[in-house]
Amino acid sequence: MDDAIYAKLTRLLSNRFRVDPDQLTPDATFAELGLDSLLAEELIMIAPTAFGIDHTEGGLTPRMTLGEATRWIGEHGGHG
Repeated sequence: MDDAIYAKLTRLLSNRFRVDPDQLTPDATFAELGLDSLLAEELIMIAPTAFGIDHTEGGLTPRMTLGEATRWIGEHGGHG
């Protein structure tokens, strides 16, 4: 897992989506963190800009863990 991507993802979730930093663990899913489908969709829409990837279609989902999302972003050319 890329530590820079993970750190950026957790900062984004904490700052923009007001997720309690104590809940942000690699095993937590977006759904467990309280991101309903609308908030998850917002995250999916801003991820390309935030991480420098071309798209998120077919990738990030509310059921993913933060660790899985971090790996997916890294595998698709994202950066922290």
